[in-house]
Amino acid sequence: MTKNTTKTLGHGVEYRTNESLLKIEDWLDDNIAGKWSIGVEGLDDALEKKTIKIVFRDADDKRKFMVEYCGSMMVG
Repeated sequence: MTKNTTKTLGHGVEYRTNESLLKIEDWLDDNIAGKWSIGVEGLDDALEKKTIKIVFRDADDKRKFMVEYCGSMMVG
């Protein structure tokens, strides 16, 4: 469920995945305290992988998502 529009949000990340968008939204609902917005930016030709864009109000929420979904990747 989208919690807000991107007009008031400023910390975005694009993420490519074949995971269910509903599963990601459920994780966001359960783990992100601030406002966020999510949308599909594109699909591959086989319709298996999607590129999603998530925009967070708070930089700490973006970092939390990056740690969960991108492992030990350095996050700025």
